[in-house]
Amino acid sequence: MRKRIACLLSLLIVIMPVATLAAEMPPTHEALAEIEVMLYGGAGNGPLASRLERIEGDLFGTTQTGAFVARLSRAYDYISGENLIEGSVVLKLNVIEWSLFQKLSVGSVVNRLAEIEKQFYGEIASGSIFSRINRLNNDIFPSSSFQVDNVIIPVGTLIKIRLDSSINSEETKPGTTVAYTVAEDVKINGRLAIPAGAQGRGTVLNVSPSGNMGKGGVIEISWGSILAIDGTRIDVGMTDKSISKFNSSSEELAAMASIAGAVMLSPVGLAAGFFVKGKPMVIDKGTEFFVDVRYETRVGGVTFK
Repeated sequence: MRKRIACLLSLLIVIMPVATLAAEMPPTHEALAEIEVMLYGGAGNGPLASRLERIEGDLFGTTQTGAFVARLSRAYDYISGENLIEGSVVLKLNVIEWSLFQKLSVGSVVNRLAEIEKQFYGEIASGSIFSRINRLNNDIFPSSSFQVDNVIIPVGTLIKIRLDSSINSEETKPGTTVAYTVAEDVKINGRLAIPAGAQGRGTVLNVSPSGNMGKGGVIEISWGSILAIDGTRIDVGMTDKSISKFNSSSEELAAMASIAGAVMLSPVGLAAGFFVKGKPMVIDKGTEFFVDVRYETRVGGVTFK
């Protein structure tokens, strides 16, 4: 495991990576907002030029020269990582966090980097995002190498997850976030696509508490998405394959498909009699089961040298 972690941090180099061909960028205002969401957690306001200058200052340490669209395309490349041999800013940060703590947090690059620095150094470092990531790399890991290649995660790929908190039909409310963690690495053609420790977020859609006449509690859940190693969000749900595995492994709960990959969970069996209260639907924290990938998704997969 230590050797693997050391290898993974290989290419977090001291100098800025060099982009090849420009990534396919969305319309200008969308690309700018997308970068801001990744870096800061939300899209900014104000003149477009001022917003790009802020991004460049945080990423590179200085405002870049050239035409606005070319500068925006360069910043987008560094965030998306699609045409960087070394991978994106998000991938590098994910590699550091996963290697240190065996998890991938959900949040902005700025906040996550600051939290890692506080845990490692005891304080938030100064400088550009690149220089801070490179400092972490050089202070923690020996020199080695890894390679990032595009891989396709097929529809229906099973992902084993672990609940981060319990779910209870008598207490949980619609709109509640369902946090969970990937329990096992997902590899495509030998390349790490989704690491154990990656975070996922779903949402409780509907809740029906248990009642008389043996009516059991029911909770409907949409499983949302999981973060890949490169920061891509992978939409997941429960369909025939994962539902079958769930029902065959659980003696107390039953799963039934709902719309758009959501699932309805309820206790097994009905109690008889009007005054007999049904069972609540409870899934304990730490329970493990499978979800599956809803759409074919391209991500940056990591191999180790």
